[in-house]
Amino acid sequence: DYFFDSAYLEGITPDDYQVYLWLKDDGSAYRVWCVSQEKERGYAVETQNRTLVPFQRDETLKKLKARFRAINWDGKLIVLHLKP
Repeated sequence: DYFFDSAYLEGITPDDYQVYLWLKDDGSAYRVWCVSQEKERGYAVETQNRTLVPFQRDETLKKLKARFRAINWDGKLIVLHLKP
């Protein structure tokens, strides 16, 4: 298992990428999506087996914005919270 803070994750993210991070409230799960504005494909990290799963950027970002809320959608690191 990994332990990292948001400053570290933001610092290692390349300038032309955005990382979307969702942490389950009880700490038992997480999900990370990583996208570049210049590429149509992004990658998510699965919690269970920690493998990279490719996805279509625009379609997935639309779903994320429908399901989650965030303080800043335009930053390098976007921390997601489930909508009530």
